[in-house]
Formats: sequence, C-alpha cells, structure tokens
Amino acid sequence: MRVGIVADDLTGAADSLVQFRSQGWESHLLVAEDSAMTCGAVPCVVSRSLDSRSLANDLAAQATAQTVSEMVRDGFDRVYVKVDSTMRGSIPGQIRGALDAWSRKAPAAFSVICPAYPGMGRVIVDGKLLVKGVPLQLSPAGSDPVDPVRSSELADLVPGAKLVRVAPDANGFIAELRRLGTPGSYVVVEAQREEDMQAIARAIDFFGSEVVPVGSAGLAGHLAGVWRARGQGMEPPRIMRRAPGRVVVAVTSVNEVSLRQADRLMQDWPAVAARRFLDPGLGDRPVPPRWARDVAGLGEPPVLLLQPRPGSSSGGGARASAPLVARSIATAVREFVLHGTGVSGLVLVGGDGARAVLAELGAQAVRLEGTLAEGVPWGRLVGGVAAGKTIVTKAGGFGEVDVLSSIVSTMIGMDGKYQ
Repeated sequence: MRVGIVADDLTGAADSLVQFRSQGWESHLLVAEDSAMTCGAVPCVVSRSLDSRSLANDLAAQATAQTVSEMVRDGFDRVYVKVDSTMRGSIPGQIRGALDAWSRKAPAAFSVICPAYPGMGRVIVDGKLLVKGVPLQLSPAGSDPVDPVRSSELADLVPGAKLVRVAPDANGFIAELRRLGTPGSYVVVEAQREEDMQAIARAIDFFGSEVVPVGSAGLAGHLAGVWRARGQGMEPPRIMRRAPGRVVVAVTSVNEVSLRQADRLMQDWPAVAARRFLDPGLGDRPVPPRWARDVAGLGEPPVLLLQPRPGSSSGGGARASAPLVARSIATAVREFVLHGTGVSGLVLVGGDGARAVLAELGAQAVRLEGTLAEGVPWGRLVGGVAAGKTIVTKAGGFGEVDVLSSIVSTMIGMDGKYQ
C-alpha cells in the first residue's frame, strides 16, 4: 500500500507522517515543490505540506485538488487529509478539493472527518470540539493571532457536514456511515477515547478507497496501525543518538503555547548554555540582522533560540507579517548553519517558519526516523546545505510547556544542567 498525506502546514505534514513511521512505514516528508512523490519500497507513505491553512477556501481547494490529483495519477492507494486538530484555517476548502480530486479514482467517495486527538486532550462531545475540557473558541486557538477559531461547533466549522457518534456495534456503525456517506458528502464522527479513534479507523479501512479520511495526527496513527496489517517488510523507527553539538531553535509561531514553551526553555537553561535573540530586525525586514554571521562563529553557547521581537510587524497585523517573520528567521538560520561552530541540529516551531527554513537551506525532503514526544517527529535532512543534519519539528500550539527543554536536552546529550 502507498499512502499520500496532504497537510495544511509543514509541522502538520510531519507529525502525521511520524505516526506512520513509528509503526514501521517507510516515510518521506517532501519539502521542495519538485520533489517526486515516489517510494523506495512498499508499504510507504509520502507527506506534503500545501501551506494552505491561511488561504481562502477556494484557493485551498485548488491547491489540495492539484496535489491529490497527482497522487491519483501516480497510483496512490489511499489519501489522508491532515487538518489542524483545533480546526484553524481553510479546512472546508481543503476537504472539498481533496474529495473532488479523489472522486476521479473513486466516484462514490465521501469524507469521514474527525479532528479529535484524545492523547492531546482534544475531543468531540455533542458536536463540540473541546481542548482539555475547554470549548475550542475559549482555548488558545480562539485567540490565535493568525487563524483564530470563532466557534466550537463542528456544524459551523464544516458547513453541510452530517454528525454521527461511534456505535459500540461495529456493523451498526459502518451501516450508519453507509447511510450518511452519499457520494461527495461530509460525515463528522465524534470521538472522546482512543477506542473511538480505533473504531473510526477500522470503519475507514472497511470502505477502502471509497472514503477520504480527514483528521488529526491522532487519527493518522490509528489508520497507520490498521493499514499496517496489510504491509510487509516494516522497518522499526530509530532512536536518536545523543551527539553533543550546537542546536538552533527557531520559533516563528506566535501562538501563546509556543511562547510559553520558549520562555520555559530559557528558564531551564542558564545564560551560559542558551542565548535568546529577540532582535528588532526579526520580523521587521526580510533580511537577518548583521549579528547573524558573527554569532554563528561563536563556540558558545550550545543553544541558540531565535524569535521575532514581541509585537514586531511590518504592518497589516499578524497574518500579514507572518511570512516576513518566517523569511527573516529562515535566512538567519541559514547563516548559522553555514558559518556556525558545530551546529548539529535544528528545532523548528511553527509550520510557516519550518517551511521557510527548509526552503532557505535548499532541502528536498526529510527522511523521518522517529519521535521525541507526542507530535514531535525527528529525522534527517535530504539535499541542500544542511544535508544529513538532525531536524525536529513541532506545531506552534502543541505540546506541554517543557517540551522544548526536553527536546534540546535529548539532542545535545544533556540532562538540562549545563556544566
């Protein structure tokens, strides 16, 4: 089986892909637009980010349809549409584009949608999406400076969708999906537990290519397990070897979750071990400040944290300035990689920034190797000036407050105490 994942940002493309990698699938994250959607062996999975989260729905539909059409042309057996588990962005357009394109392969296709991720406290109850028990619009996603979510109701977030609950009777659940799943329709399934997610994955598998599954990295993990039973020659994920070296942490997300994580990183690591750059130049102009190359040549500290200055903007609000922030930090990261002393790995927080960094480095793809925490994949860069270096990606609004500290400690082989 060959599976294609289309995601609305790069960190989403990676954290859904790692769910397959953790269960032994050969896994490739495509970065460059001209990277071929091919696999060296089967079963395999290929993931691509379309950067469609902040697009208007019509543009998101076009971008998604184009990539899914290529997957149909290239003979992929299944497609998975990875959306934000807090429903930010152009999700209706992404679903429409994927379903329109996939229907050329399976004319009776319909979508089964479940953004729930119980392992991260994101569940659907009575048609509402809750984040750790809080209605979605009252969670950090509701105040996201780029793509805020204004409702917790799935009926508002996916207009025209039909809502169904997971039934204890598998046959009854499948029959209900069959009844609601007319060609081209949208069916949203509630889920509160991992057992619900597993039941949804098994039902999706029952329908084969007739269903376009849409959801979180959590649902991707259950599908990887169900579809894995069909595969042969699985390769276990690798454990990261601790190799002392310099780590560059680039945080382009302005989600309050990622900001708290960056603050915690600096609290846990003393000034001699970590240095934070909130330079006015990051986010205010598309070139890095002059200090980038000078800092890169220093032997210490081992951790460099790059962030835009709080409130920096070129005008037009957070959405307008986000691409400029991403490009500026990406160019600074490139300077660190090219001229830095002992840079062994990168930690990229935020999808827009991660894509900008990889483009600036000339990377073609990332070969996923494993995971450091839930939703935090790691791998090796393929192609470009940083080929072979370790890379870790994380979505901005994702993870516990100490996750960056934990990631950095693992990467440079330290326990968080710098001697």
